[in-house]
Amino acid sequence: MPVSLQRLRYFIAIASGGSFSAAARDLGVAQPALSYHVAEMEREFGVPLFTRSIRGVKLTDAGKILFRRADQILRQIEDLEHEVRGTASEPNGDVTMAVAVTMARPLVPELFAIMNARFPNVRAKILDVGSIPAMELIRSGRAEVALVPNAADMPECEAEAVYAERLCFISCRAGRRRNVQPIRLADIGDKAIVLPNRIYDLRRRVEEAALIAGHRLNVRYEQDSQEMIRTIVLADLAATITQTSQFNPESERPLLDIRPIEAPEISRTHAIVRVRDRALTTAMSAVSLAVREAIQNLVEKGVFPGRYIARQTAPASQRVMADGAKPARRAAGAR
Repeated sequence: MPVSLQRLRYFIAIASGGSFSAAARDLGVAQPALSYHVAEMEREFGVPLFTRSIRGVKLTDAGKILFRRADQILRQIEDLEHEVRGTASEPNGDVTMAVAVTMARPLVPELFAIMNARFPNVRAKILDVGSIPAMELIRSGRAEVALVPNAADMPECEAEAVYAERLCFISCRAGRRRNVQPIRLADIGDKAIVLPNRIYDLRRRVEEAALIAGHRLNVRYEQDSQEMIRTIVLADLAATITQTSQFNPESERPLLDIRPIEAPEISRTHAIVRVRDRALTTAMSAVSLAVREAIQNLVEKGVFPGRYIARQTAPASQRVMADGAKPARRAAGAR
């Protein structure tokens, strides 16, 4: 029997689990059967794929090459199955979506509620990551769709603007009443700030604005975790510059001064993106539509205080893209 998809799956399971016994349990296959299939593969290739010991197995150099290529092949087969099934009139299948972590916390519950009601046969897996990792997930094919604020950095992708936000200076409330008045960036002074790492789009936007304003921010804390940033701000250890939607509108925002930044204003446009040369399945379309509906609902509820951007009816090549892209002329009949 030549190398088959089944044998590749067995091989991946053994390598990932580190032993034949662990793979046998995970796969529900007898251990002697797995040993037989691996022995046959090694005979076909003419090289050992594993080194065996009482502690388990490790990949040989040849095994490492096979593992990398087998993983790619199985992913491509899985993608092919999803794309073929996704041509059905009724949306169905699995979709992996990367969401910038600053949007994920309020968006995901609303999104899943819509998916359950409108597209029950579509299973969406959400990866809440930073904007840069989200780009890599799309480019590598590990995510089919993404919601990101930096779509202009992804020329290989189709992008559809969906939400515009204005960044705010957010700190613990200083007086009896919340301060919601706009603030100039230069007037922040040497107040301690917590921001994410410089690799992230939000940090780059803030530092570009500070450069324009001629003001050096006092970034006391650098944290990639949005949960940690929220914790530091709510503990009054530092302020931050971010989007309001990170903070719960009922339990957290009343404790904060949330002041839009002006001179210069810092704004971002979030877009739904997908790789241009990848087939658009009905499941991917369903997830994109549900994301739009969820964002529109959250804007109407005030959870997302920015502006929902209605879908354009122009061709994709003429749509208004994310920040930095040239606006297109509005198509006749567009809303």
